[in-house]
Amino acid sequence: MAVMFGEDIIRIDGVCGVDEAMPLLELLQTHGEARIDMRTCTHLHSAALQVLMVAANRVAVPPEEEFLSRWLTPMLGSRPRTGT
Repeated sequence: MAVMFGEDIIRIDGVCGVDEAMPLLELLQTHGEARIDMRTCTHLHSAALQVLMVAANRVAVPPEEEFLSRWLTPMLGSRPRTGT
């Protein structure tokens, strides 16, 4: 499984495919204040990207993979949280 939770951090490892979008959404709903660690993520399906964009959780550790880091960091970087 590419999406895991531990120590108030949601980790996305390796290939995060379309099958991971729903578990990712459920983790984000259950652990709303969790930070996201994408250090070892090598591929992110657009469905998972959409979940991350809507959730607005802070990406604490961007992907090490150069292409993902270049494109995802501006989209998922520091953003104000909405709601209370």
